[in-house]
Amino acid sequence: MSRSVLSRLVTIGLSLSCALFAAAAVADVYKYKDEKGNVLYTDKPQFLPAERISVKTDNSNIVDLNEHDEEQNSQAQRDAARKDAKESATEKKKAKESMAAGKAEACNKAREDYRARMSAQRLYEESPKGERRYLTDKELEASRNSAKQAMDALCN
Repeated sequence: MSRSVLSRLVTIGLSLSCALFAAAAVADVYKYKDEKGNVLYTDKPQFLPAERISVKTDNSNIVDLNEHDEEQNSQAQRDAARKDAKESATEKKKAKESMAAGKAEACNKAREDYRARMSAQRLYEESPKGERRYLTDKELEASRNSAKQAMDALCN
């Protein structure tokens, strides 16, 4: 035999096998009672009358499995996205709280500086050599105004 004939015979044989398996998969199922009263199920009842019943199988095909896998993957992706969003929101909240704490600390320092400048009768500046130069009344007033503006900017 030539290869093409052999190939055709194999193809025909496989097709017939598939057809037989498909026919077996959709075979009728019957329910009946034997002479002892036992309930039996078969595709070829030995006793009549037998009740024909419909049977649902758990057979899965590749398409159903792929759709199920895709659905599970999609759900996993949605869960991961929710987790990432939740973590991102938590990080943003922590950053916001940290910024608020830093701003509150800067405000407190500005208030302390303003109070110190307002309560001091004399202020001085230190030169790089460590010598003190006392501010004039005009410079003292400007220093107090500057401290007030800094406090207002940081505390509001």
